[in-house]
Amino acid sequence: MKTCMLLPYRFKKIGWAILIPALLFGIVVAFQGFDTAGLTKMFSRNLETWFNNLLIIGILCGSLFITCSREKVEDEMIARIRLDALLFALYANTAVIVVAALTTYGLAFVDVMIYNLFTLPLLFLVILRYRLWRLKKATRNEE
Repeated sequence: MKTCMLLPYRFKKIGWAILIPALLFGIVVAFQGFDTAGLTKMFSRNLETWFNNLLIIGILCGSLFITCSREKVEDEMIARIRLDALLFALYANTAVIVVAALTTYGLAFVDVMIYNLFTLPLLFLVILRYRLWRLKKATRNEE
């Protein structure tokens, strides 16, 4: 039997604790910008860079911890759902990149590609959680 290199189940809670604040702050920064009122220009630019890097690392590590940690019961069905969710997320991510390449130009395209850093892991997370929820709902209905 193949061994799958998944993180222990406890990493799922750590991932949620990292992902939720990083994602919320990231959305605020993306729509409202980084407000540095009262700080000097040099210090605020350095602070903005560090904060953006911290948000990127938090979103990516949090989603990685959640999606790559074991479930309480890890069997072949869960492994298949995990693989299907990853494949569907890859297809959707590729479609987003193709549409972005055809519709955006210049610096707007760079912004789209920066946001595209997060589409694959977040799509994978959403699809995986949805399919696992559907599986649990279906097994409850059988009982």
